[in-house]
Amino acid sequence: MKLLYRLLVYFAIDAAVFAFAFIFYPQGGAAAYMVMYCLILLLFNLVFFQIEHAVFLKGLKNLSDALGKTAKGDYKYRIAGSHRDPFVQKMSDNFNAMAAAVETLENTTESFISNTSHELRSPLASVQSFLTAVLDGTAAPAEREKYLSVALSETKKLSEIVGSMLDLSRLDAGNFHLNLEEFDLNALISESLLKFERKIQGKRIALHIDFYTEPCAVFADKTLIEQVIVNLVDNAIKYSPENAPLRVSTDPAGDRVALSVSDKGCGIDKEEQRLIFEKFYRVDKARTPGKNSGTGVGLALVKKIISMHGQTITVYSEPGEGSVFTFTLERC
Repeated sequence: MKLLYRLLVYFAIDAAVFAFAFIFYPQGGAAAYMVMYCLILLLFNLVFFQIEHAVFLKGLKNLSDALGKTAKGDYKYRIAGSHRDPFVQKMSDNFNAMAAAVETLENTTESFISNTSHELRSPLASVQSFLTAVLDGTAAPAEREKYLSVALSETKKLSEIVGSMLDLSRLDAGNFHLNLEEFDLNALISESLLKFERKIQGKRIALHIDFYTEPCAVFADKTLIEQVIVNLVDNAIKYSPENAPLRVSTDPAGDRVALSVSDKGCGIDKEEQRLIFEKFYRVDKARTPGKNSGTGVGLALVKKIISMHGQTITVYSEPGEGSVFTFTLERC
């Protein structure tokens, strides 16, 4: 467009020069016309260059100012509008994209630090409180075992929080490679459920396993999928009342297989269903205190693992009716 614009201007100058020469110098020859043409053309180029140079410098100044603001911590600043020079426009677009990425990273870091501090503060305070009561004699001898048991439970929770955050951070780093292999999903489900035998018996939960085919070969990272199953089953048990049913099933879904974990727990509100896969989000914290409160990291980790496999995870839930979490895997 700039080249076409210049050509049009040159043609206009040609016409103006010859019209000017013809009117004021009707007796002039070709040499006079050429000299006048060259002088006007030179003048035009000098003016055009100065204008373009000023515009270019203004664009670079805007970019320099934007970089200065970003260097001082203003990650919300953006270079607005468009620029006539394509090079400056490209640099401006790249700067805006960089600033947006830096702002997102900064917000994520601040949120991570804030949420991590909050999540670790509560169990640490409990451990300190109970151990202090045992050591200074505030706790009666008969209660010391109970206090130590609670302190041990809180340290296990701390270990779970830290472990989940490290796993999620490792996956978020983007340099983790899936160890894809073919394995029997049904066998993995059965092995994972064995880990919850005591919890299931303790709450007298009625476990139902429904496999649509035997065996069920899938292609995925076996270790990570086991983490997904363990997280979903653990949540289902945690939020289920005693004597409630719990169902784990597989179903065909085209060239994929769908694994569902269903419970009859308290359920999840529609508005909260959009947020449950966010880091550190816990459903109705006031309603799930103490031993039933999760870390707020498990479902975020589940979502990340399934997304890395190029698959989907969904939740269907009604308050008071329970929840169904379903994710898909590539079938062999």
